[in-house]
Amino acid sequence: AEYMGKISDCIKYIKCLLTLSFLIGLIQIALGILHLGFIGAYFSEPLVKGFTTAVAVYVCTSQVKAALGVKTPRRPKLFSLAMTMVDTFKQIPHANSASIIITLVAMATIYGVKRLQSRFKSRLPAVPIPIELIVLIVGTITSYYGKLNQRYGVDIVGTIPTGLPPLHSPDPKFLELSATAAIPMAVVAFAISLSMAKTFSCKNNYFVNANQELLAIGISGALGSFLSCYTPAGSPSRSLVQEDVGGRSQLAGVIASLLVLIVILVAGPLFQSLPKAILAAIVLVALRGLLKQVIVVPHLWRISRVDAAIFMVTSIATLVLSPDLGLATGIGFALFTVILRTQRPQYTVLGRIPGTDLYRDIEIYNTAKEIPGVKIFRMNMSLYFVNADHFITSLYRVTGVNPVVIKKLREQKRMKSDKQQSRSISHRRRFRFGRLCFSNEDSIVEDNDIEKNIQIHSKEVEMDGNVVEDCNHCDTDPGSCVDFECDIKSIIVDCETFNFVDSVGVSTLERLYIELNSVEIPLYLARCRRKIREMLSKTGFFKVCPSEHIFPTVHDAVLKTAHMEVEGELNERQRREVTSPLTEGIVHTSMDVTIDTEF
Repeated sequence: AEYMGKISDCIKYIKCLLTLSFLIGLIQIALGILHLGFIGAYFSEPLVKGFTTAVAVYVCTSQVKAALGVKTPRRPKLFSLAMTMVDTFKQIPHANSASIIITLVAMATIYGVKRLQSRFKSRLPAVPIPIELIVLIVGTITSYYGKLNQRYGVDIVGTIPTGLPPLHSPDPKFLELSATAAIPMAVVAFAISLSMAKTFSCKNNYFVNANQELLAIGISGALGSFLSCYTPAGSPSRSLVQEDVGGRSQLAGVIASLLVLIVILVAGPLFQSLPKAILAAIVLVALRGLLKQVIVVPHLWRISRVDAAIFMVTSIATLVLSPDLGLATGIGFALFTVILRTQRPQYTVLGRIPGTDLYRDIEIYNTAKEIPGVKIFRMNMSLYFVNADHFITSLYRVTGVNPVVIKKLREQKRMKSDKQQSRSISHRRRFRFGRLCFSNEDSIVEDNDIEKNIQIHSKEVEMDGNVVEDCNHCDTDPGSCVDFECDIKSIIVDCETFNFVDSVGVSTLERLYIELNSVEIPLYLARCRRKIREMLSKTGFFKVCPSEHIFPTVHDAVLKTAHMEVEGELNERQRREVTSPLTEGIVHTSMDVTIDTEF
């Protein structure tokens, strides 16, 4: 009764696994139909290399046990690598010397033949030597006739069941139980398979379609569940062996599948005497390519520390935790770096290359010069909620224009001007009645004292009327500024790098326009894409900022600022001439003004 109870529990466990495999296949098929394979775009090359390098260490550790001829207990996934290594080192005194010798001889043979084949590739036939198959056959024959298992205790493959398993349908009773685990397992199985596919596609120069991979894995998993097959995923060890023996195309997979089918149906008993040390040697030699990927870390550190960090974080998390958790950690860290870089993107100030209408970064192009009175700002990223605040603070810091500070300085100037005006009125009242005048304190002031006071007063007014040039209000204490004016007359934002703008980005542009307009500094947008202009129109941006402030090129915006500056000077000059008491009654003639077309 106890034995039958265990058999019943085992059957239930198998049915649950097959149902889970069926659900995983359906989920992967649905993801492929919905074209959700785009998540593979987040598997950058450093992430894939870091993950596959760590997985190679897992595979190497599992094969070392077979090479030593020892057995260790199966550990849970979390921290399994460290615990397995500890268990393996503890079993070294009990290692089988015959298994070690077989492993070393097989590895030396395989590696030596491959080195010779690579060195004398031009002199050898185009078909590679199947040294792995030769070693496998020789090892099986030697083990069978030498009775290595009975004489020396060499661990062998053992009994291989023949024939196909009977058909099984998923049990509806386990659907609800398996649903919660099916979704993460579907994503992890796809991620592992895609990472291996990307590794070999980079080595062999072919393209991987993530949606096609999803459909292929899902269909094979769903149909295979009826034949007692578990969820398929890319096997690092078998994939490396196939790639190492020269398999490059899908035909290699077809031939490998046919050979496996022949072994299952007919040839299984022929490999019962195959030593596991031979299989371990084949896999260990094939792993050398993935383990050598660690040498790219110094190169990545020199060219991009972010990529080097992604590689190291992914590999360390995979080694310490588990392959699935390590992959999830690597993807999460890669996304974090993307968010961090988009939140604080780089920004540049553009200048005009003389004699052209080209505007380039003044820090890169030495010939590019800034237009006097105009600041051209460009942020090298789309404008959306993540970097909206950074956009405004960076623009104020670069241009040196902060409307809040300018308003404060203007208020201080107005108060100072009112004070000076009241002092001037007081002087005129005191000296209105002749050469001598009595003050409120009945003190007498001479004419020469009056002249001195008037000269001092005029100097004060003249000093207060000066215009501060290049006053960086963002970096300057308001109390240390002499005046409230700034030499920046207009600001142009180059929107060429804006691939999209969300509602927060539009609100940021509206806020920027209103704040700058409050201090009489116009804002212009240049080189807006069609989608950007449509977004601005839909959100009502042009109700705040006139559409005339949008220009197809930066040069057009610069011409507009030059025209507005000349018009402003004309209006100011005419206003002064009309209101001047010295020119009353004089008829003013129109003045011809030309705009420098060099802009």
